[in-house]
Amino acid sequence: MKPEETKHIIKNIYCVKTGIANLYLYKYNKGYIAIDCGSNVKKLNKGLIKLEISKEEITHVLLTHSDYDHVKGLPLFSKARVYMGHEEEQMINKTTPRFSPLRFNKPLLTKKYNLLLDADELLIGDVIVTCIATPGHTPGSMTYLFNNTYLFTGDALSIKKGEIAPFFKGFVMDYQSHLKSIKKIMNIRKAQMIFTGHHGYKVL
Repeated sequence: MKPEETKHIIKNIYCVKTGIANLYLYKYNKGYIAIDCGSNVKKLNKGLIKLEISKEEITHVLLTHSDYDHVKGLPLFSKARVYMGHEEEQMINKTTPRFSPLRFNKPLLTKKYNLLLDADELLIGDVIVTCIATPGHTPGSMTYLFNNTYLFTGDALSIKKGEIAPFFKGFVMDYQSHLKSIKKIMNIRKAQMIFTGHHGYKVL
């Protein structure tokens, strides 16, 4: 895994490194939208200070999925509205156990959340977010397309040697669905950049 260092990436997109995972921040006309929340609250807070972004400015959190390394920093954004894929709720209420070498089966998401379906659209200030169901890594993994330009995929795929590739197989709950989701993402022709949870980003 090679997450990006904490920095301003391009235009209104920032990333924070919280250990093995990145979270991204998208600046819009009323604040910031966070895509995931990272794996370490202290490192997240330190990264925000470095970027000169107040945690109070985070108005919305879009979770790509519910693994601990993507949700652990959520308590820092106490005033934000939280969203995640509808099918991911089974990972929260223990209907479906999470299996992986690191035993990601302890539900950590306790804050109230809103559920999203495939093809739902959110209008957040001046930003249109298209929600794209990309199951495989977890049943409810969700990719977000911002203004038909920027894709935030979480662990729906990885980037290896500059090329799109599957995520580590041992961490994927349904590998065939995972491969189908990657094809689905790559067929989004309007997208110009893709951002991952653990492998940085790529210009398409």
